[in-house]
Amino acid sequence: MRGIFAVHGLHTPAQGRARLIACSKKLRHRAPDWSGCFIGKEGVLVHERLAIVGVDTGAQPVASEEGKLILAVNGEIYNFLALRAQVPEYKFKTQSDCELILPLDICNLLDGMFSSKCPGAVFFASELKALVDACDKTISFPPGDVYDSHDQSTSRYFQPTLWDGDSGAPDATIPSTLANLTLIWETLEAAVRKRLMSEVHYGALLSGGLDNSLIAAIAARETEKVAQAKYELRKRRLEESTSWPPMPRGDGSEITEEATLAAWPLLHSFCIGLENSPDLLAARETAGYLSTVHHEYVITVQEGLYAIPEYHLETYDVTTVRASTPVYLLSRKIKAIGVRMVLSREGSDEILGGYLYFNAAPDRTSFHKECVKRVKNPHTSDCLRANRVVLLIPVAALWVDMWRHTAMKNEE
Repeated sequence: MRGIFAVHGLHTPAQGRARLIACSKKLRHRAPDWSGCFIGKEGVLVHERLAIVGVDTGAQPVASEEGKLILAVNGEIYNFLALRAQVPEYKFKTQSDCELILPLDICNLLDGMFSSKCPGAVFFASELKALVDACDKTISFPPGDVYDSHDQSTSRYFQPTLWDGDSGAPDATIPSTLANLTLIWETLEAAVRKRLMSEVHYGALLSGGLDNSLIAAIAARETEKVAQAKYELRKRRLEESTSWPPMPRGDGSEITEEATLAAWPLLHSFCIGLENSPDLLAARETAGYLSTVHHEYVITVQEGLYAIPEYHLETYDVTTVRASTPVYLLSRKIKAIGVRMVLSREGSDEILGGYLYFNAAPDRTSFHKECVKRVKNPHTSDCLRANRVVLLIPVAALWVDMWRHTAMKNEE
């Protein structure tokens, strides 16, 4: 939900500041709220910000207390409040969820979503477009890895045992017990709940399918619970207060402060499609059942064709272009009404084998191995497509994942 651009190994970084900031500017579509730049002895770190948590104080890059570490993060840390409690002696400079990375010793404590070379320097960026003018060769930075600038090596910090399940080795991790459906449901609920810590307006993408309908249902319930609690708290404070100023009179009847208490807000849901498409009809019915504030956008094929040249897909894959264009148009609409973060269902087909070709799996072991393979590489397929297109606007799409807790076992 942000853009980062970094260079390490420069001899005179200050002299190239303007050029490097120009490279970072190509990521500003991801994060228009603020730009920050740090120039060190051998490197430059630029951060483009989309504020979700710590809206007023969370600008980056941010320095550690002693000034030895400089931090810029593209992601959300969902357990940042719990981790802050583990370092009570540290003097935080912001309310951002990301700053707590500085006093932590290891990255694998974090619960969140977490390049290229040219002679003498290594460049890093959230998207390829920031690197093409500066680098002769580009490679994809592997997810779950840490880069060491001393020897220019990467090492993996996230390696769950489940990931062994796609290997051909005799000791590959292939579960033999039945899936715990209760645990899967509880994990999904927790995954949705922790992503609603946003300080800005949020919503949910809704097409009427099973996966995003469940996510929207949980989000709608949690939104109502939190908002009702705030309503009750405000009402209780009103009843306990004796110093409210008199309210103006309009039509002669007194308007009390209690009368101005608004009902708790509802979840906003969003859908896009061609006229009378199945997604629009199913989403409309689901939104009515969940009582969400539903936003429906009808497009034509021609509008989709017109939109393709408006942004860089960084791919010519027909399936990706077809799937990306409506999401791009929907993201523009979502931003226009002031929503900054949406929940999406990306990842469910990878975890549960929901793609049509999974029906051709010859046996349970093959089914499981393919699920693990897809979970290990979301950055190469649908999740990458969704990330790039949604953040062009930008709207932060928080993909509800159960990847650390869900392994299908004895699939039928």
